[in-house]
Amino acid sequence: MACNKNKTKITTFEGIAYTIPYQIHVAEPLSKLKRKQIASIIETNFKKIDSTFNHWNPNSEISKINRAKAYIPTEISHELISLIAFSKVLNQLTVNRYNPLCGAAITSWKHALPVQRIPSNTYEKFTFDDFYLNKEKIIKKREDLQFDFDGLIKGLLVDMISEDFSRIGLEHFFVSWGGEIYAHGRHSLKRSWMVGIKLDETAITVPLSNEAIATSGSLTQNYNILYRGNPTQFTHIINPNTNIPLVVKNKAIESASIKAPYCAIADALATAMMIFDSKQTAINWFESTFSKTYEKGKRNKLHSNKNNLQNVELWINLRSN
Repeated sequence: MACNKNKTKITTFEGIAYTIPYQIHVAEPLSKLKRKQIASIIETNFKKIDSTFNHWNPNSEISKINRAKAYIPTEISHELISLIAFSKVLNQLTVNRYNPLCGAAITSWKHALPVQRIPSNTYEKFTFDDFYLNKEKIIKKREDLQFDFDGLIKGLLVDMISEDFSRIGLEHFFVSWGGEIYAHGRHSLKRSWMVGIKLDETAITVPLSNEAIATSGSLTQNYNILYRGNPTQFTHIINPNTNIPLVVKNKAIESASIKAPYCAIADALATAMMIFDSKQTAINWFESTFSKTYEKGKRNKLHSNKNNLQNVELWINLRSN
């Protein structure tokens, strides 16, 4: 992790975690103690993500649950219970377009596609009825049920760091990991923090203040393979309704960016937007979902017990060839 200070009085902390760069800007004076606290928060939260939620770590809590046999109780932490409950609400909200239960299918395709193969296993649709959950244990009904939170884990990490920054009294900061971003307060130039996103053939700038933005896309990690007798180009994104990757095609959604009050929400929703067949169907669903007026005290609560389905925005970029 590197730390530097520039002429606009912004202190930057940056590095690489799990091959993905992160960058954090703090736009306020920092004592030596505050800098140590910030460095500790960054390190602690990356370790927490790795030890609890990272299915690529064979020793993580989620990996142990993924290896568990059907109907064998496995101990589960409060943190993981909270994330599963949170993801269930997102699953219902997106009508299964965000689904963290497809880990087995995702793993099969990710092993097969780079070597131009089709997975030998096929999987039925995974649902939240495929396991039992209580305060201390989880019991899977299906042995092939595996959790994969990659669709929101970067956003979750950004939120965790941001919440800890607020806890120690920071007011003006910008947290980014792999393009998932949360910005709090203001830039040192007394303006909102600014984020650029691709929109069609141009780029636009989005101001952020106490808000997050996340982008999901299929521009990279595409694979050419013969599928059912036809040359097919798959992306790395799995459709949870079919457990088959999305196919690259002209005018398909290439990327989706979501602005929301929290980064985990933005991350999961951006992932879900990629599943729609067309830009118009995605926009229709989005507008019908987020234009609703909720009575005070009855808005959906998705994160940190705060009403946060307000001020959600969407940008969609289409594939041109």
